[in-house]
Amino acid sequence: MPAGQECACRKRREAARKAKLDAARPKSGERGYDADWRAVRRQYLAANPQCSHDGCTSPAAEVDHIKSVADRPDLRLHWSNLRGYCKRHHSQRTARDQSFGMSAEARARTWPAGLRKSAIPLTIVCGPPGSGKTTWVREHAGPQDIVIDLDVLKAELSGTSMYSAGPEWTGPALERRNTLLRSLATSTAPAAWFIVSAPEPAERTWWQAQLGGRLHVMDTDKATCLARIGSDHRRIGHRDRMMKRCEEWFSTARGDMARFVAPNPTARPLSTKLFRELGISNHGDEKFYCG
Repeated sequence: MPAGQECACRKRREAARKAKLDAARPKSGERGYDADWRAVRRQYLAANPQCSHDGCTSPAAEVDHIKSVADRPDLRLHWSNLRGYCKRHHSQRTARDQSFGMSAEARARTWPAGLRKSAIPLTIVCGPPGSGKTTWVREHAGPQDIVIDLDVLKAELSGTSMYSAGPEWTGPALERRNTLLRSLATSTAPAAWFIVSAPEPAERTWWQAQLGGRLHVMDTDKATCLARIGSDHRRIGHRDRMMKRCEEWFSTARGDMARFVAPNPTARPLSTKLFRELGISNHGDEKFYCG
């Protein structure tokens, strides 16, 4: 496989995942978007031609339900439950609601419940791929400080090099990460450093509200991030995917996309069977230190 290209098998898995989601999704009519809806939509757009997003002057092209049809089917055709959006802001709203296809369990693992304020000095380091988060923490953390980095956890759990772990390791690494985050409430280590992408200010605020500490957002520009990804030999075979993630980070940070959703308070833990198949412990009592 040529250097810098994404693995074909990964692309096939992603295509299969999307096809499975599409196949499971009800048809538009089954979701309440029938002939009656299309008539109401036309009438609403004619009467409300401008996007309802604050400050937007673009024409409305889509009609959004304020309360979803699933939650309030009785309000499906009520104008009081509708608002018009331009395509950009409708896509942003849809992405926020669907969290890019993440299940409720995946969202609850990504943004876990049950966190408490850190008992030790904590720095939450945010930024896109290639911004130098791990390097910055390595330069500032002490030898006995706790460093919580999902990429490092995936590599350690899978026994592979940095950035090489397959997607099956994301769930176990998130659970291990969340166990470590919860342990900060009773930690006696000198300090802790938590590395997380968090492109949206709302997400960064949420993390800080849960854990306390201070925020540090990397100010590396997009061109530098992309150049670093392209030249990092550890990312060979993953560069296309990571460059895409970098582009998405900056797009989300600008407000063109939305990802953060307040978490579901509960999520089923991954099964013991899965941990056993992966050959790792699910007790979560290991500690990870830098240095």
